[in-house]
Amino acid sequence: MKRMPAAIGETLWLFLPAGVANMTPVFLTRLCGPGVPVSPRLFGDHKSWRGLIAGTAAGTGCFLLQRRIDHRHLPLRAGVAMSGGALIGDLIKSFAKRRLGIQAGSTWVPFDQVDYIAGAIAGTRAAIPLPPRQMALAAGSFVLLHFAVSSIGYALGIKEKAL
Repeated sequence: MKRMPAAIGETLWLFLPAGVANMTPVFLTRLCGPGVPVSPRLFGDHKSWRGLIAGTAAGTGCFLLQRRIDHRHLPLRAGVAMSGGALIGDLIKSFAKRRLGIQAGSTWVPFDQVDYIAGAIAGTRAAIPLPPRQMALAAGSFVLLHFAVSSIGYALGIKEKAL
């Protein structure tokens, strides 16, 4: 069994494409403005086709770069499933927010923090086996990382809210 810091580092590295996929739509909106919504009635105005496609592509690109760096032999479908799963997890959360009448952009703790990583775990697990410990480490690590990145984004003026 790996020591905890090594296991966390390995898990963060494995799920890095999910983080890239999740951040890509935010950066695209900042750079290019809003895209064409997937379905404003179901998911709200902020979930765009451009974000969904570009986020999946960026996450998959990150996955391919990782394979070149560390020579892992994980199948490409794992990178696509992880990246797409992260964004589908976010869509599912947005769908639930709309059904519950929660305003777009308002904070919904803890779901805003776990949506993409839960989707990434589910997508990855559909493509390759994941040990329960690694799934738990991914969920916990990325939730903490989400809080840190959100706070930094807020401090830099990229995000309107700290959470």
